[in-house]
Order: sequence, then C-alpha cells, then structure tokens
Amino acid sequence: MTDLNYDKIDNPEDKTQGNEEVKNSSIKKRVIIGAGIVALLIAGCVVGYAGYNYKQACSEHNQQVEVLYSKASDSVVAFKADPRLLTFEQRLDTIRNAQNNKEMLNKEISDDKFKYADGTSPDWTKLLNKYDSIIKDCRNAQNNEWNTSLADHVNFDVNSTEDTDSLQQHINSLNGLFNDISNKDNQKLIFEDAKKDSKKFIDQINEQISRYQTRIDDVNKAKAEDEAKAQEEAAKAQQQASQQNNYSSNSGSKYSGGSGYSDGSSNSGYSGGSSNGGGKVVIKTMDVYDENGNYVGSTHWYSDGTCDDPYSAGMGGF
Repeated sequence: MTDLNYDKIDNPEDKTQGNEEVKNSSIKKRVIIGAGIVALLIAGCVVGYAGYNYKQACSEHNQQVEVLYSKASDSVVAFKADPRLLTFEQRLDTIRNAQNNKEMLNKEISDDKFKYADGTSPDWTKLLNKYDSIIKDCRNAQNNEWNTSLADHVNFDVNSTEDTDSLQQHINSLNGLFNDISNKDNQKLIFEDAKKDSKKFIDQINEQISRYQTRIDDVNKAKAEDEAKAQEEAAKAQQQASQQNNYSSNSGSKYSGGSGYSDGSSNSGYSGGSSNGGGKVVIKTMDVYDENGNYVGSTHWYSDGTCDDPYSAGMGGF
C-alpha cells in the first residue's frame, strides 16, 4: 500500500519543467506572429513602392510622347509657304521633303515609345493628313501653272503674225514645258497618275509645237516665193535695159557724130534714152550748132529707126 501511494505523489521537478515548456512555446508563437507581421509590413511597403515607381514611369513616358508629338507638329508647321508663290523647283523640294517626313513618321509611330502608357496614341493621323495636304496643294499649284502657260499658246492666233522670231519663241517655251513634264522624276512628284496625267500635257504640247512650226514654214515659203518673184522681175528689167542699150548703140553707129551739114554747120553733144511720145522712144539726141557756135537745134533718133532734122524744122529744133 505504501508503495502505491508513493507513486501518486507529484514530482516538483516535473512541474517546473512543464511550466518552462509552456512558456517557451508561447514565446515561439509570439515570435512567429511578430515575424509574420513584419513580413507583411515589408511586403506592403515593397508593393507600395513598386506601385509608386510604375505610376511615375508611366507619367514620364507620357510626357516623352507629348514631346515627340510636339516636335512632329513643328515639322509640319515648317511647310508654311504658300505653294502658289513657290517656283517649280521649290515645289518639287517641298513635295519630296513632305513625302520623306510622312514615310519616316509612319514608321516611327508603330514603335511603343510613340504610344501612351495605356496603349493609346496621340492623333498621329492628323499630322499624316497634313503632309498629304501639303503634297496635294503643291501638285495643284504646279498643274494650274502648266495649264495656264499651255492655254496662252493654245489661244494665240498664229495667223495673226508673220514674225517668225515671235513664233519661234512660242515653240521654245513649249519645248521647255515638254522637258519639265516628260522628266520621269518630276512626273512621280507632280502627278497622281504619272503616266496618264503627263500624257495629256505632252499630247497638247506636241500639237501646239506642230501648229506653230507649220505657220513658220508657211511664212518662210511665202517669203521665199516673193523673193524669187522679185528677183525674176529684176532680172527681166535688167535684161530689157541691156537690150535697149544694145539697140541704141547699134542705131547710133549708122550716124557719124560731129559731121558737118551741107551749109557748113557742125553738130555735137549726143544724148539718148528720152521719150518723145507717140509710142516711140528717143534713143539718141544730137545738138547742132552753126559755124559761129550758135545753137541751131537738135536731131533726135527714135526707137523705130527714124530721126528728125533741125533744119527741116526751120532751124529752130523741137
């Protein structure tokens, strides 16, 4: 009996050890809970910091997109000159530059750096359309200028002048138009449909060149005919004059100039070619003087072979 009762008596050392185990377990729980709380706090801070950085990065990216859009807008505004006031070469340069800028912008806006952080984009289409408008305005201005220039040649009456130099200036101007429009590079820049649109101009230009050249040829032909006719008439006149001189010379050889008449008078002073009316021409004239040097009269020889005698006219001549 004594042994059994002894077994039921609690051992003080066992109680102390049990209390320590309970205490240690409680401490461990508190440490674990505290560590969990700290971990949660740290995680929250990390998440909060990461969220702040993302928001700031998005804001900075969007600002960069706005800067890019502003620069692109400035590039469009640079094409501010009125196309109607530009020269042909300036219009070509403007179209070429606008096309290059548009092509470059089209490639760039596909990059994410040209989009906002939420995936949307600025109105890039608006800028692309402005480049299209610049190109169209320059093309219209050049087409209008060519049409006006061509109309001046079409409306000119080639039959209103015989000035071949003036007509040739029209042809030179038309050839200049032809060279500009037939150039393949120019066609690509100026026309929507290079082959079709340029052909309309070229056909009209060739038609006008032919019209002006035909008029020049007609004027030159008429001038050549008039000149040939004038030369022919001059040759005939010269031939007639030569024949008349030969006839006069032959007629005069029948008479001996300066011979005396039966009354002793003398003659001198031949002249020829005057007209005496009646359909015959005086071909030679000889003044007659007496032995004292007094003028008696004139003897005339005519183209019909007859002559007159101052003595038969009463010594008074004609």
